[in-house]
Parts: sequence; C-alpha cells; structure tokens
Amino acid sequence: MPMRDAGLAPLGNPSTARWQGKQIREILTTEYGCVFGPEDIANITTAFDAVLNKVGRLNREGPMTVTVANTIIQLAKDGERDPEKLCNAALSILRC
Repeated sequence: MPMRDAGLAPLGNPSTARWQGKQIREILTTEYGCVFGPEDIANITTAFDAVLNKVGRLNREGPMTVTVANTIIQLAKDGERDPEKLCNAALSILRC
C-alpha cells in the first residue's frame, strides 16, 4: 500500500501547517520513534490508511486527517498495536 501525505500535527497541537506534505511514517518515526518501533509504525500506518479509506477521505490533509491520526496514535500509546483493532476502535471513537 503506498504511503500518502498525512498533514498531521502532534497530539495536542491543532495546527496542520507544520506537517503539510509529510508522510505519516516519517512523522511517526521522527516524533514518536522512541515510543514506537518499526513494526508498531507499520501497524499504525496501516490502521491510519484503513480508517481514511473507510470514511472515504481521499484528501489526506486538514483537520479530519489530524483527528484520525491523533486518535490512532493515542490508541497505540495506550497499548493497542493490532492494525485491525486500531482501525475499528478509531472508527468507533470518531463516529460518536
């Protein structure tokens, strides 16, 4: 699955300008590399892409993309690493 631009902001930072044009894998590696290993980053990236595909989000920039990314990252920081479970949990949270 090709990597896509994510337009992400770190948790707690609503600004997306800093992340425009960066890929989620690059952001996870540089900002969360001490928290997540390579396999974790691959799983988070898979979950991120799956959520955006399921909600029909083709534009990978903007506030919705940031919300999806932050939700998945927080779930992963809380201990979940399975991409399918990350995807389903994020969708449940975002649909509330």
